Amino acid sequence: MSFTNDRDSDNYTTDKSAWLMIKDYIPNNKKIWSPFYCDGLQKEYFKEMGFDIIHEDEDFFENNKGDIVVDNIPFSKKKKY
Repeated sequence: MSFTNDRDSDNYTTDKSAWLMIKDYIPNNKKIWSPFYCDGLQKEYFKEMGFDIIHEDEDFFENNKGDIVVDNIPFSKKKKY
């Protein structure tokens, strides 16, 4: 189960400008796993910034991919995780 349709409050995409602000703090020699899909644009943003990224519409809590996770957890799950 992905979180794309889980709850309206979980479908806020992080704006590209926010990722650009922290770009220098993200290792560029690691494969990034960005597991919370929303509209899928994050893959495009990270590729434009030169990162190797896995961004697929699937359940983060049942998978383990990439070297590091860079993403925002769905708001409805933040207290649990």
